[in-house]
Amino acid sequence: MNAQDLISRYGRGDLDFSGCDLKGTALDSADLCGINLNAANLHRASLWAIDFSWADLRAAVLTETNMSQARLLEADLRGADLRRARLVRADLTGADLRGADLRDVDLRKAKLGTAILNEADLSRADLRGAVLEVAFLRMAFLVEAILDDANLRGADLRVANLRMASLKRADLTGAYLAGTTLSRANLAGANLHSAKVTSEQLVRAQSLEGAIMPNGFIRNSNGMRP
Repeated sequence: MNAQDLISRYGRGDLDFSGCDLKGTALDSADLCGINLNAANLHRASLWAIDFSWADLRAAVLTETNMSQARLLEADLRGADLRRARLVRADLTGADLRGADLRDVDLRKAKLGTAILNEADLSRADLRGAVLEVAFLRMAFLVEAILDDANLRGADLRVANLRMASLKRADLTGAYLAGTTLSRANLAGANLHSAKVTSEQLVRAQSLEGAIMPNGFIRNSNGMRP
């Protein structure tokens, strides 16, 4: 199926394109709200600024796609394969990404507030400046992920794996980190005020230099100060 056929059928009210082969298709700026692309193959498709809000993208293949500035509000991406996809400044507010494969994804400055990412694999993902406020990341795999300057206020990161992740200047105010692996994570300049995390977890971090600790004190090479 080509892009013209899909857009024509969608315009006539057809929403079911589950299982379609759309590899390499160019659908830049298309409005496809509520479309069903369950298990569809969109490998290397050009989807810049597309509107996939409320779309069914469960188990879809979205590897190496360009979805920068796309709208995926409350989209269902459970089990989707997004390896190496580009989602710079994409809006995934409220999206369901449970169990999705997001390895090596570029999510710089993306909006993921209230998104569900439980058990998702975000290894080596670039999330610099991303908004993950009140996002659900229970048991998520974030090994070597880059979360510098990310907003993780109130995020649920319980039992997540942040080994060797970079969280420089990240805002983790009030975040839930019970059982989270922080070994060799870089938390320099991070804000951990009121975060639910133990000293035993934090001692395993690579750096806490300049971080605001859960008690509100600032950590530096000479210890902590108010």
